Amino acid sequence: MITKQANPTIATYASDNEVEIRLTASAKTKAEAEANQLLDGVEAEISARDGEFIYGYGDETLADVVVRKLLSRKITIAAAESLTAGAFQAELGAHSGVSEIF
Repeated sequence: MITKQANPTIATYASDNEVEIRLTASAKTKAEAEANQLLDGVEAEISARDGEFIYGYGDETLADVVVRKLLSRKITIAAAESLTAGAFQAELGAHSGVSEIF
């Protein structure tokens, strides 16, 4: 998909724990709907290919998704960390309402 792209364009950004995919479209007119239609097709194809690995959209983080799903399902979580200085717990603890599940 990436090697044959034109409009919309696909850009990938790798970090330590995830790969971010940015889709960008340009439209002939200023109509936002035209650009959104272009994006919808590419997004659907990416989701069909790799949907099992996609957990969020926009600025949503993995921690956002985990906390939201735990809260909605009323499931609690416990954690013990070694050599991470509490990074996992701090990431979850930064979300409002997390004390209900953590």
